[in-house]
Amino acid sequence: MSKSKAIISVIIASVLFGLFPSIQKLILANGTPPLVLVVCCNGVACLVGLAASIFRHRSLKLTRRQVPAIILVGFCGLFLTDYLLDIAYTLIPVGYVTMLHFMYPSLVCLFMALLFHERITKWKTLAIISSVIGLALLAGGGFSGSMAGIGIAVITSFTYVFYMIASDKTAARQIPVEVRLFYSNLVVTIAAGIFVIVSSGKTPLVFPKGTDIVLTLIVGCMLGTAILLLNAGLVTLGAATTSFINMIEPVASLVISSAVYRYSITAAALTGCACILCSLVFTTISGDHAS
Repeated sequence: MSKSKAIISVIIASVLFGLFPSIQKLILANGTPPLVLVVCCNGVACLVGLAASIFRHRSLKLTRRQVPAIILVGFCGLFLTDYLLDIAYTLIPVGYVTMLHFMYPSLVCLFMALLFHERITKWKTLAIISSVIGLALLAGGGFSGSMAGIGIAVITSFTYVFYMIASDKTAARQIPVEVRLFYSNLVVTIAAGIFVIVSSGKTPLVFPKGTDIVLTLIVGCMLGTAILLLNAGLVTLGAATTSFINMIEPVASLVISSAVYRYSITAAALTGCACILCSLVFTTISGDHAS
């Protein structure tokens, strides 16, 4: 995949990632527990990966090195991130959950430099500065919410750092993106299902009903498509560059959630969005990308 196509792929994925949390919050508000929602949405995403693998004639066979890598990517990266994000959505506004979560691109860049000696160019430095300023402005945009929600949202930034770096630097990178989508979401679905069974006890399980079933299918398909596009771009661009392009997600999420839930967007928040978009520009004009 060319660099320009990889950038477009990640941008489309970012818009999808920014859209479906607002739909998820509707489902959660109707009583579906976060863990059950993870089982349902990632289960659908798993089927999307299986269908894409069959369509592209990809072998589902994994090597002995790839099995533990995809388990770690699925559980520590996707499962913990998805589950904790769903909890955070119930505690603080969706746009602000995404904003706190998106400390991760700067962290990815720093960890890649420390662990793998990846060069931080002047453009990536500007991207880090611009994104931090943008996130700070978004945080000051009339935010209110529980400290628990804030803490959980911050933790998701670190779990996603692991997901991005592990997807780029472990044996999981060698797995075709369609097969990777299938297995990583299979791990998420199994892990979430076990957690649901263990934590349910004598409490009846609540699953999506009525229109929530349709919404869950939509979210699952969007999630699968977004992960597929993100990983396709990741192969070409590398973890750090992909992470910063993915910064378009909090902008999309804030705008969409504000429209759906009528949150007010202040001048500071708008300026923050502009800074985040600048970080996207700084990253895309950087010459650094994965080989």
